[in-house]
Amino acid sequence: MKTLRDEVRADIERVIREMYGDWVLKITMKLAHSPFGDENLYIHMYLDDDMPHEEARKLGRLLVNVSDVMGEELDGVFPYIRPMSEGSVEYV
Repeated sequence: MKTLRDEVRADIERVIREMYGDWVLKITMKLAHSPFGDENLYIHMYLDDDMPHEEARKLGRLLVNVSDVMGEELDGVFPYIRPMSEGSVEYV
């Protein structure tokens, strides 16, 4: 299994916070295999419940920006970004 270096983790968090700012409460990340054996990066992005709906439209662009900073060692790993509310349960 590939590893998620601290530098890459920090770059991903920076990209998310640059796009969503103070609406982001917490970010967690975990590398895991899918049921089909693919390696994926699961990013749980906890957002303020009062975030305006139009902010959610940035998610597609965020996926591209996160993929750009993942680096060569995570080549072939797909990032799944899950917007979450405080108190939600992570299931990876």
